[in-house]
This record gives sequence, C-alpha cells and structure tokens, in this order.
Amino acid sequence: MKDPETDYGVVCQVFFGIVLILAGFGIIGYQTLDFLHDGAWQPISIIDVAKLFFDEPWLRRPTSWYGLHWLLDWIPAAAACFFFGTTTILSS
Repeated sequence: MKDPETDYGVVCQVFFGIVLILAGFGIIGYQTLDFLHDGAWQPISIIDVAKLFFDEPWLRRPTSWYGLHWLLDWIPAAAACFFFGTTTILSS
C-alpha cells in the first residue's frame, strides 16, 4: 500500500473531486437563494454553465448534434458536479 502523503497524484485527484462536489453545493445554494428571492426555481444545466465560460455559438443555437445539446441542457449542473466529483474520488 502506498503512503498517501507521498502520492501527490492521488491527493490532487481527491482534491479535484472535493472541489467538484463543493461546486455542486454552490450551484444548489445559488439556486436556493434565487428561489427565496424570486419565488421561482431557476434550473441550471450543463449548457448554462458552459455559456458562462465559452462564447461558442453552438451553445446558444446548435446547428448540428441536436440530441447532445438537448441532453446537456436537460442534465442539471449540480447533479453532474456531484456525479463526477464522487466518481473522481472513488477512482483514486
């Protein structure tokens, strides 16, 4: 068994997984505060998060890969963060 203090790859992988899980909680926290302010739940999908970081025309109006766009717009960003964060930690 490897010493976890010397295996920095595992430490970085677990840290990245924790960051993803915390991002999921942050998204849900933002949605909750927005709900308490406006009274309407605002869904945040993977496409919505990608629009914040990338200025890609496909994210706003797809001209191909319509099914992939629909799927990414349907999956909640918080659920994706929880899923990928948990699998990242469990795979270390």
